[in-house]
Amino acid sequence: MPGDFSKPVPIRLAYRYPNGSMVGYAARAVSYNGTSLRLIVNESFEEGMSLAVMAPFLGGLTTALVSAASRSKKQPGYYEIVLRLGKANGTTVAAPSEGQEQADPAERGAGRKQPARMVPEAIAQAAEELANALYRLPAPRFSQALQWTPAKWRPLALLGAVAAVVHLLEEKGLANSTHLFRPAKGAHKR
Repeated sequence: MPGDFSKPVPIRLAYRYPNGSMVGYAARAVSYNGTSLRLIVNESFEEGMSLAVMAPFLGGLTTALVSAASRSKKQPGYYEIVLRLGKANGTTVAAPSEGQEQADPAERGAGRKQPARMVPEAIAQAAEELANALYRLPAPRFSQALQWTPAKWRPLALLGAVAAVVHLLEEKGLANSTHLFRPAKGAHKR
């Protein structure tokens, strides 16, 4: 049903935090062209954020990326958001049933360009296993996702999670990795 709507269509947005908790938002879709969705919502989102979208015209829970966000000129208390939908940057996701297996990571990432690795392959694989466990719907707690991660990958997955947390803290200016990982005085001497 691409096109401008005669009146805004109510939709739901959900954002999943890294700790597994989800926050839902009510929004109104203004237009939809098959690959992007323009909407009005009372919350601002940063460009590049991934949101789950539930709308009557989308046929299920769909993942989308925020491609533009600005304060509405017509309605000052709201924000106009443009979401990019589609196979290139979002997928339609169905919640797996209790006994159903999660899609194979190799199948899900097929055709995607892989970035150059700055970490050993084993840590990257372990982090991907943990990320796949965290990606399930409904969003699990971190401890539950860690239990779903194959036992051989758990120690390396924890290492990757710690590195990710330190990186996020450093980006926000709350930590300095050079101070966190500096060897203790005299530790390098024998």
